[in-house]
Amino acid sequence: MRTIYRWRWVAMSVAVLATTALLGGLSMRADATTAEESAAPSRPDGTFQFRLRSDPVVAPEPGSTTPLRVRLTNPHGERVRIEALIGTVLEVSRPDCHATASDLTIGPHGGPPRLPLTLGPGESVDAGTIPVFVPPAVSAACRTATYRFLITGTALRLSTAESA
Repeated sequence: MRTIYRWRWVAMSVAVLATTALLGGLSMRADATTAEESAAPSRPDGTFQFRLRSDPVVAPEPGSTTPLRVRLTNPHGERVRIEALIGTVLEVSRPDCHATASDLTIGPHGGPPRLPLTLGPGESVDAGTIPVFVPPAVSAACRTATYRFLITGTALRLSTAESA
């Protein structure tokens, strides 16, 4: 029961604002504190990727789906459009837990709001959730594991004409 309570507390907590990504990323908060990873450089069309990782999160109760909440902040002087948000398992605390699909699955981004999502300069927004599902038949090792999730996003810098 304590595990359920702790997971819900983490899922409901508001995270500390992450630092700006290398070469034009976004700041993001996703349940607990996130530390931003290096981002891919901007492409000529203005598209860039950003990656963030969550603080350790205790495994949800077997048979349950828990939302990993995402909050984004645009630190740029122009508008950006978030095209995609994808969650994956970055780390597992137990070496005997392989975090395969039979142990844990991470669904696609769910709204509201739906993607694509446009953020003005300095704007922050709750960007929906990414569902984390633990099947009822999860392995014993993964039931007690702690996870770090990686959120990878794709965004587009909007030109002045597109911003109007």
